Amino acid sequence: MKKAVFILAAIFAVFGAGAAFAADGLVNADAVLANYPKFVQARQQLATLAQQKETAIRAEKDKTKQQQLAQEAQQQLVQEEQKLMSPILSDVRAAIAKVAKAKKLGMVHAAATVMYGGTDITQDVIAELKK
Repeated sequence: MKKAVFILAAIFAVFGAGAAFAADGLVNADAVLANYPKFVQARQQLATLAQQKETAIRAEKDKTKQQQLAQEAQQQLVQEEQKLMSPILSDVRAAIAKVAKAKKLGMVHAAATVMYGGTDITQDVIAELKK
């Protein structure tokens, strides 16, 4: 009898502890970014800048000078991308955190890395970013 009570107590402890764990969420980062106007605008700015740099490089006749311009352009594009993307990624992280907190999720994973399970919050994050 004492064994049965002990076993039942152990089972309830295991299931009770499981209930205390928060669920996990999933988010499709590509879909979130594709639906975030600031990201789309930043990508367009970078594409325009890249096109301008490419035009300047092609206009240069000296091959050595072309290589130098290409290296400088690459560095400038990387710096500009970091400058534009940093606040965007901060916005996305904040939106994910806000949605996760509201839904009482313990952790949010990238949807691409999860094979099974979890609550997809992608649309909720997109909606949060549009506010």
